Amino acid sequence: MRRERGFTLVELLVGLALSMFIISAGVEFFALAQRAFHRLKAREEAGQAALAAIDRMRIDLLHAGRGLAGEMAAGLVEAVRADEAELRTTALERTLTLAAEVAPGTARLPLVSTADIAGGQEVVLRSGAAGEVRTVTGVEPGAVILDRPVTAAYAPATAAVSLVEIVSYSLDGPARILRRRVNGGSAQPVLENASAAIWTYDPEARLARIRLELDVEGAHPHEATIFLKNPALSGNSPERSTGHDPFSREKGHVPDLSEGVRHRDRALAHGRIFGALPGHAPRLGGPHEDQRFP
Repeated sequence: MRRERGFTLVELLVGLALSMFIISAGVEFFALAQRAFHRLKAREEAGQAALAAIDRMRIDLLHAGRGLAGEMAAGLVEAVRADEAELRTTALERTLTLAAEVAPGTARLPLVSTADIAGGQEVVLRSGAAGEVRTVTGVEPGAVILDRPVTAAYAPATAAVSLVEIVSYSLDGPARILRRRVNGGSAQPVLENASAAIWTYDPEARLARIRLELDVEGAHPHEATIFLKNPALSGNSPERSTGHDPFSREKGHVPDLSEGVRHRDRALAHGRIFGALPGHAPRLGGPHEDQRFP
């Protein structure tokens, strides 16, 4: 009887080596696919978070100056203030009613109602074209205590008293977190993994630009330009720019509004809204267009 020949030791070792090679290649491919999936997922989540943050900032910017036309015209408040450290918006929270006449030199403001007023909030007092801004340091039944005495008299029948809402954005650099603060409250996180937050405001054209850059591999910067309707409707023309003026060719130059064409119109005519930010190439786009750059 003929015996069947089996596998030799060498053949078994070769087969085992080939099997291990195929298995290891499959495991490596699976690991690469898993890493790519997590990377794409992190990029998508970061992009969605950035868009949500821009939407939140857009709402605050659109509310800037709401109900404060007289106060802005008198130069008592600024709808938007932008500098390297902070983006700040101011809007009317509610109108207050004086309970009695306020005499010059007093720091106690009698009010019909002090509900929902907290220390650290700002109050704008205006009579005609003059007025002043004070900060609430204490609240008691029927009155609030101001940080400084008022310098003029205010009568309930003629004075306008406004409780304002101040919203500020700042970047916590070490933590890479964009934070939002309302009045004197604590700063709440709006966006994590933020490597840069750049904002500019042109008070002549009433255009605010925000740009958020993410510390996530492959994530694109997100940018938006917002036209501020409330300062435009108030007719208030600030005498100076706040922050960097992207429309000026020379640093510190504020063009004359009596020119036949405003900065915004010239920018639109040339297909340009904002010049290049430091370290970034110029981009084209309309004043209401969100842009996502590669």
